Amino acid sequence: MILSLKHFAQLWNQLLIDGGIIIPCLLMVVILIWWGLGSRFYILYSSNISVSLLWERRTSNDTSFMGNFVTETMTHRGELNWMATVCEYQQILQQHKKLIVTGIAIAPLLGLLGTVGGMIETFKGIGGSELFSQTGGVAGGIAQALLTTQMGLIVAVPGILLSRVLDKREERVVQTMYALIEKVKSCDE
Repeated sequence: MILSLKHFAQLWNQLLIDGGIIIPCLLMVVILIWWGLGSRFYILYSSNISVSLLWERRTSNDTSFMGNFVTETMTHRGELNWMATVCEYQQILQQHKKLIVTGIAIAPLLGLLGTVGGMIETFKGIGGSELFSQTGGVAGGIAQALLTTQMGLIVAVPGILLSRVLDKREERVVQTMYALIEKVKSCDE
């Protein structure tokens, strides 16, 4: 079934009604998380990390991330220069990592905040004997509580999984950097 713009707008409005103000906040968090993940993904997966291939292409004008690393490694010889270059490139590899981790931590907390808000609405309904009011009473409060909790987890869990995959890739890229430095060292001897 194709979701038309009209149906999407109706679903979005219902989501905002059911989830309250927390839903737009969660949407902003998910946009920031996925923007950061996308940026890290591009940096980590845009270059071929085969040491032998990078070594063979070291004289070409390879402007990829690892190509630039090879060029700097070949240009700035010496242990201190190599370590400084690795640190500089590691900072590039870790761009947006804090943003991602912070967003992943905030998402479930926003969901919990929505849960508390929904439970407050529920207990207000119970306290005011508005069990069957037009605003939804108890059922509306419980729905808001569950919806925001669910949304917070939906935002955080995939972010955690992809973040871990990117962290593993980062480790492999750094290992490749050290392998390239060892290759340059062996050529200097």
